Amino acid sequence: MRWFGCVIGAGCCLLLALQSATAQRAISGRSPSPNNSPELWQFPNRDQVNEGTVTVVTGPVGGLTPLMGADLARVLDDGEKLRILPVNGKGSVQSIIDLLYLKTIDMAFVYSDTLEFLRLQYNAPNIETRLRYIAKLYDNDVYVVAPTSIKSIYDLAGKKIMAPLGVGFSARIIFSRLKIDATFDYRTDDTLVCSR
Repeated sequence: MRWFGCVIGAGCCLLLALQSATAQRAISGRSPSPNNSPELWQFPNRDQVNEGTVTVVTGPVGGLTPLMGADLARVLDDGEKLRILPVNGKGSVQSIIDLLYLKTIDMAFVYSDTLEFLRLQYNAPNIETRLRYIAKLYDNDVYVVAPTSIKSIYDLAGKKIMAPLGVGFSARIIFSRLKIDATFDYRTDDTLVCSR
């Protein structure tokens, strides 16, 4: 386990060094001259820096969408006309709120049923008129796991359902469509439950 911490630490140091070097190149606006002349570099123009920047809210750290955001930045950044800034989010619902209300957010990775959840949980009518789906990226399966005493999903009526971050909102929608009344726990950390 100690080697894992060392690998993570070394990776973080490497990442900081790379970010520092990248920041120096961005501030300079051009590469330093090879003869190390004392010429002054020009600080970039604020409007030019912001002009081609697109900020994308991904999911929480450890999920798939932060990797996808990083891949978007790596593939689409051209250095001058387009810059993608992935930002780690706190899940689909918060990402929609950020997209609607934060000034600097242009796009977000969200689950396709998030708008339905917002209509159910927040009573947010016509929210789909304020947003547009751009692309479907992948399918995401939801599994309902219960003790052997539960024979069908309808046996969960009246029970407390642990609905972890990510799929929890989908669970609320599924139970609503099936007209099953249950209490949902969106806050319990599933890793704590599994370690007991």
